[in-house]
Amino acid sequence: MLRDVYQENDINVDKRCKALVVFHDGGAQWTARFLKPGFRHVYVALLADHGWIVVEGVKEMPTVQIACGPDEDLKEFFEDRGLTVVEVMVGRRRPLFAIGSCVGLVKAFLGIRKPWIVTPHQLYRYLRKRHVCI
Repeated sequence: MLRDVYQENDINVDKRCKALVVFHDGGAQWTARFLKPGFRHVYVALLADHGWIVVEGVKEMPTVQIACGPDEDLKEFFEDRGLTVVEVMVGRRRPLFAIGSCVGLVKAFLGIRKPWIVTPHQLYRYLRKRHVCI
């Protein structure tokens, strides 16, 4: 079931798209050892007309790549590899501000304006609490 990141009055409904928020242990930053296992890094995959676009913050440099075609089940692909995935619908709402981290990058793409969300696990809890169970 898709979760809606925004309430109806927050965004223009016509500009929503499907996204996957992917959590895993791949964080290479020195702070990763202080983070909850399984939630040391996060990135987002957005469904566009021509395929899934994966946007990831890696060592202060965002990377953007086409992962696969739009008909591929990318969520199943990630889950089969043991990654935690939250499926959401996002709109084009501007973020309040974004810190230079993987969490800040994902929050910017999702349009989440919660400055106290700074770790991947906090983001996961926010998405899970705000929406229907995963």
